[in-house]
Amino acid sequence: MNYYAEIERFFIKKRGRGLMLSPKDWQVMSEWEDGGIPLQVILRGIDKTFSQKGSEKQEINFLAYCKPQVDECWREYKKQTLGSADLSGGKPALPKEEIMRHLTGFKRELQTKLKPDEGRFKLWQPVQASLDNLIFLAQFDQLESKLEIIRQQLLEILRDIMPQAKLKQIEAEAEAELKTYRRWMRPEAYQATYRELVGEWVFKFYGLPELRLYEL
Repeated sequence: MNYYAEIERFFIKKRGRGLMLSPKDWQVMSEWEDGGIPLQVILRGIDKTFSQKGSEKQEINFLAYCKPQVDECWREYKKQTLGSADLSGGKPALPKEEIMRHLTGFKRELQTKLKPDEGRFKLWQPVQASLDNLIFLAQFDQLESKLEIIRQQLLEILRDIMPQAKLKQIEAEAEAELKTYRRWMRPEAYQATYRELVGEWVFKFYGLPELRLYEL
């Protein structure tokens, strides 16, 4: 999972408009990364910022608006004892029943939309086995990491079976989308964001939701 891409995707979803962040936003993310703030702490801070907005007229246009809540969540995180729940990958906040319902629904949607029994059953077996195992065991520690492994398995298959002309089109559009921002980004951040954007559009091409904890 990419630190920058996840923050960008989550903030834009909460903001409800726009496709990319500004150079100032990338600077804020860089400061958070340099400060060692875990991804889930930042996502929780962003979520709290928008949740507390209420009916106020203030527009939350930039990540800088979220810094106070992120700082507060970071202080809370550091106060936790070693045995407590870990925001970066421990016990999820969602009820187990809701997680089970989402995973089962995703598997059913995968089977319906991609029809894995039509000559590609062997390709889908690892993904289905991973989902079945997660659902059967119902052990959701480190859930986000497990979901990301399954997501990457599925994405690799989707890229392989997608018409190559369409895949090249998506890759070209992702490059064009990031062109303006590339000079503000670290090379590793650019590459990770590019891969994340291509992956997101591949999922959209097949009409599949992102298999992500914060979208459950």
